[in-house]
Amino acid sequence: MKKIMLVLMALAFTTLSNAQQKPSKKTMNPEARASRTVNLIADSIEVTESQKEELRVVFMDFFTMVHAIQEKDSVTQEDHKVMIEAKRQRDERVKSILNDDKKYEKYQKIISEKKAERRNKRGDKKGKKGAFVSPENASELATKQVKKISETISLTSVQQDSLRNIFSERNIARAQFKQNPNKNEADKAGFKATMKNFETRIEKVMASPEKYEQYKKMRKEKIAKVRERRNQINKTEEEPTQD
Repeated sequence: MKKIMLVLMALAFTTLSNAQQKPSKKTMNPEARASRTVNLIADSIEVTESQKEELRVVFMDFFTMVHAIQEKDSVTQEDHKVMIEAKRQRDERVKSILNDDKKYEKYQKIISEKKAERRNKRGDKKGKKGAFVSPENASELATKQVKKISETISLTSVQQDSLRNIFSERNIARAQFKQNPNKNEADKAGFKATMKNFETRIEKVMASPEKYEQYKKMRKEKIAKVRERRNQINKTEEEPTQD
């Protein structure tokens, strides 16, 4: 517990220290988020004014920590551990304040439903964006991918052309898979086999174990960055919103 509190204090201090050095990201302040969350809960669960004030304190503490992490340039594993512990402590305090198992179950349902709403909205936006994938822009993306790889790995023009064709095919296959709303286990297995086949073709084009290892390292680093960006998005899902 002491370690978590020290980390929270450090995050808050870092945020305040950096406030004068860089513009704040567009996120609601902790007080506004706490008030909105409490109002949302109170709309569905009968709570006294005293309980509302106690809940406001709980969510103020929680969103202060969330805000501190959101203001950081990148999120670390330690930040994720802090978030998990902070959510656990938050829910324990809420359960104690509500002092009613049925009300607490309803609270958990509210949080889950709002999180699901946000994920669905994000999915819709991604779907709309993905709907514009075509052979033309898939090829354009492939060209950028090959150019990026060529900055680190020495490739002949023939190798670059071959990779461009493979990446273009792979981009289209991925887009089609993601846009399929009725994916079943067979579709997933087929997609996995297709991706493996693309990887085998890439390895042959590289024609060198050293170059292929370089490529895999670059890809691993890129995947890590993508996951980090996703985590940046996911950490904001803890705020229930009124739509």
